[in-house]
Amino acid sequence: MILDLKGQQKVFGSEDPDLFALTDDQGNLKWTLAHSNNVTKVQHYIGDFDGTTFTTTESKGISLYFDYGGDFTEAATFNRDPKGRRLITAWFNEAVYAEFLPTEGWKESLP
Repeated sequence: MILDLKGQQKVFGSEDPDLFALTDDQGNLKWTLAHSNNVTKVQHYIGDFDGTTFTTTESKGISLYFDYGGDFTEAATFNRDPKGRRLITAWFNEAVYAEFLPTEGWKESLP
């Protein structure tokens, strides 16, 4: 997959794109492109970024997710952790049953 980031919303047709760099155990810089894929999951790709274009290094047809259960969408990452970690938070809600949740006063959750 090669993606021109100027057109990312059209390519994915999804929400909340997030592009960030991480260093692996060998010290290699890798980029992660994540997005909510409209089915209560946050899909991501590992690859390279040259400042304009993201190119995945993963095999075609492989879907990677931060969480493989339901109820994990609209994720956002941040990196101001005192230990230098990149952290992720996401909405907990399943669109299939959201209107039927047995709650009063609140619905959904953002940890």
